[in-house]
Amino acid sequence: MAIAQGLDAAILDPLDNDLMDALITSELILNKNIYCDSFLSAYRKK
Repeated sequence: MAIAQGLDAAILDPLDNDLMDALITSELILNKNIYCDSFLSAYRKK
């Protein structure tokens, strides 16, 4: 939840599916995306 505390950028592996799912979900919980587009498209891909 470092994003909630002001983290702007992090070094992470974009090929790690669990990590990317956590990132997308955290943006959903923190209300970063108005219409949850990234969460919905990630959910549809599964």
